[in-house]
Amino acid sequence: MNNGIAYRFTTRRGSKVWIAQISEVIKGLTQAQIESYHEGHSLERAHQLACADALASAMLGHTTRIYRDDAGAPHLPEVLERISISHTGDFMAMLVSTSPLLALDIELTDRNIDRIIPRYTSESEVALYDRLPAQNPALWVWGIKECLFKAVPVKGILFREHLKIRKVDLTAAIYSACEIVHPDLRAQLSVVSHIFGPLIVSYIDQPLYGYEEI
Repeated sequence: MNNGIAYRFTTRRGSKVWIAQISEVIKGLTQAQIESYHEGHSLERAHQLACADALASAMLGHTTRIYRDDAGAPHLPEVLERISISHTGDFMAMLVSTSPLLALDIELTDRNIDRIIPRYTSESEVALYDRLPAQNPALWVWGIKECLFKAVPVKGILFREHLKIRKVDLTAAIYSACEIVHPDLRAQLSVVSHIFGPLIVSYIDQPLYGYEEI
C-alpha cells in the first residue's frame, strides 16, 4: 500500500513509524471494506479503523486486523510486534516495534492548545522548548506527555503532577529525558521527537531501563 503514505522512517532501535493520510488510504479500499467498520461507529471513526488495519497490514507485510482492549488500547494478534497509533486531522501514524515500552503521538504544528496549558505543564517545562522550530513550544510538551501517558500502565495519571520533563537534548532529533513520579510507579523514560511536514511526531520505544513499579 503506497497510496496515502506521507512519511516513514525507522528509529535507532529498529522500530518502524509510518504516517499516512487517512482520506488517501480510504480511496484504495472498497465500499464493502469501509462498510464493515461502519456498524456502531460514525463514518469518520470507520475511516480511522479501516485506515489503521490497512496501515498495519502494509507495515507487517500480511493482512491483519487490530484488536482493542476495554480501554481502547490497540494490539496485534499472534505476532511479537506491538503497536501504538495516533491520529490528528487527516493524518494517522503507527509505530510497530518489539520494544516493551511503546507510545506514539502526532500533532499538527498549528494546533492551538493555549487554554489547556496550565492543566498539563508549567512555564519552566515549556521554556525548555523555546529554541525549537515550532510555532508553539507548549505543543511539543503536550505530545511528549501524551506519549508518557500511553506508555505508563497505571491509573490516575495527572499530566502536570506525575509526568515531568527534566532535560532536553537538541540534536538532529529532540530527545526529552522524562520522569514518572506517581505513588504506584517511578520510571525514567526518553521521548524522541521530530518534525515531518505539518506534524510534530513524538515516540517512545525503549527497554525497561529505569522503570520501577512501587
